[in-house]
Amino acid sequence: MFDEKIALVTGGAGGLGLEYVKTLLQAGVYGVSIVDIDSERGKKIEESLNREFGCNKVIFLEGDVSQKHTLKSAFEASFKHWGKLDILINNAGIINEQNWEKTISINCGGIVHGTYLGFEYMGKLKHKKGGVIVNVSSIAGTEAISFVPLYSATKSFVITFSRALGNNFYYDHQNVKILTICPGLTDTPILPCLLQTFDELSPSINKIAETLLNESKTQSTAHVAKNVIDLINTAENGSVWVIEDAQPPYEIYEYKRSDVCKKPLSIN
Repeated sequence: MFDEKIALVTGGAGGLGLEYVKTLLQAGVYGVSIVDIDSERGKKIEESLNREFGCNKVIFLEGDVSQKHTLKSAFEASFKHWGKLDILINNAGIINEQNWEKTISINCGGIVHGTYLGFEYMGKLKHKKGGVIVNVSSIAGTEAISFVPLYSATKSFVITFSRALGNNFYYDHQNVKILTICPGLTDTPILPCLLQTFDELSPSINKIAETLLNESKTQSTAHVAKNVIDLINTAENGSVWVIEDAQPPYEIYEYKRSDVCKKPLSIN
């Protein structure tokens, strides 16, 4: 089903991003472009995957998702190399409660840049054939997580932004499907960053975060990636999916104001 498909994965040199790349290759894609800011690691990953899956299956392209011009250059280089783009996974993200400007720039700006570039390089209005965009959020974006308020807010942004562009009046013109994935706690290098809280506002928040994480169940990157690849084929445009506790994914629906409206205060 993925024969002759070309994919691009941001933040693909490690963690979940690298697992998405491997799973796409195992599913039979023709080629994958890895975009990551870590050029040294990225080049090693390129060499390793080409040895494992066959010559010229993977190319690495250095790119910073928070910088529109460098990300566009990576998309241009990918399109020039492969001649098309069919699947885009906007995966790059960070947890850094202290440096909120950088976190917003990568987690929000990177998703915006990547999504719009996805439309540019896959959309019918640009004379392309369409495709699928997967925007990676988190369960931290489905509800307010107090010990990582900034990260939680940026991942909530990903969900809202993707839902809005996942409306069929965009799809009807572009033939580009947008999915949002919300992984639960997953064994990746980013996981310990959840303990780097902004404790200037509450000195006890670090201890609370540590206790909660120690009591929580994690899942493997392979479990998440396998389900994401399955959803690329089966999930509907605009849908949002949670993958947690090593269980099958489940879809979450958008609440309307009327669904969550509290009873008005009575005035005597």
